[in-house]
Amino acid sequence: MIALLTLPLMTTGIMLGGKFGSSRLRDAPTPLDLDDDLPCPWCFAATDEQDRTCRSCGRQFGTAHVGNTEAAQA
Repeated sequence: MIALLTLPLMTTGIMLGGKFGSSRLRDAPTPLDLDDDLPCPWCFAATDEQDRTCRSCGRQFGTAHVGNTEAAQA
């Protein structure tokens, strides 16, 4: 009895899954520009590769700040 119900349900599921189960994720329409520098990780302001500190928020790059979990573990 269960085997008789399984086949039609599986067939219906496969058919509906193919119609409604497509991924909604799409590729980014613009390619990634590797010449752009990364933004500040804290305030997201633009930075240059030579910057040691953020021009906007003043935080230093590459150092742990008091209050961060990494600083507490060190």
